[in-house]
Amino acid sequence: MTTKTATTEQVLKTVLQETLKNSTKEVKNQITDIARMNNSAYPYIVEQIRKGSNIHWTISEIQNMMKKMVEYSPKDKEDRNPAFEMRVLASAEQIVLKMERVNPYAFGEYDVKGVWTDHDTKTVNPTKIKNYNVKFNDTENGFDFDEKGNLQIANKFILPVIENEIKVSDNVKKTERFVNQTETKQNVSKAIAQGFFKRAYPQAKKSRATKPLTENEHIQNADKLTKYVQDINVVYAEYVKSGGKSGNAERLLEKDAKILMTLKDEINTMLTTRGNAEDLAYEIEQGQRKAG
Repeated sequence: MTTKTATTEQVLKTVLQETLKNSTKEVKNQITDIARMNNSAYPYIVEQIRKGSNIHWTISEIQNMMKKMVEYSPKDKEDRNPAFEMRVLASAEQIVLKMERVNPYAFGEYDVKGVWTDHDTKTVNPTKIKNYNVKFNDTENGFDFDEKGNLQIANKFILPVIENEIKVSDNVKKTERFVNQTETKQNVSKAIAQGFFKRAYPQAKKSRATKPLTENEHIQNADKLTKYVQDINVVYAEYVKSGGKSGNAERLLEKDAKILMTLKDEINTMLTTRGNAEDLAYEIEQGQRKAG
């Protein structure tokens, strides 16, 4: 008697049904659930592509396929299973990263024609993170799945530049940047995978409308910004005082510095205008001028 081998569709359907049940349990199941979904959905999609499927297999299409396979289509909010939807979304994102062999931090860039060129370390600084970009179809270094369906990539492509504190003398320490050369493959957590997916496909993430901040919230944020700038000032002061042996002269990015300079100009304009308004209010109060 021969035993029929389950098709990729049957395997995926079984995994999805179990995931739908597991999602009502504790959160600790989610990592295993997502990995199993990856391990069964990816072979199914590859099989469909080989059969001539005209589906583009975008993140939306992958999610719709998974939900349709287990007839998950709640009509009311009360019938929704947010935990299952989260697992489906996370798996779909990771499958896209694997299918497109995305490399989140490759040392190079695309030109205007969409052709990728690796940077030359002789002319481009490899210790500056801005020189690393997302590369697609990187068959050698892009994201992959291990035998259990966990998303993996070499450590150096998760953190291409690392910082180490070097002891220059007994009283002076200096932060140095190094190019990460670690080839070890490591599992990528759900949260980190979501971040890399957003980096690679920013257009796929729709930001929700946020409630406008109140005046008090703006003031609170300004207070936090003041403390942040004060901290940077301390770092710069120590750098200058030590003659460049401590601190970090590149602490604040140029684009952020420009934002703060613009903010400074706006605040100065506001304070000047406020002073003129207060002078006018005083004159009106003293009867020296009439309002309007």
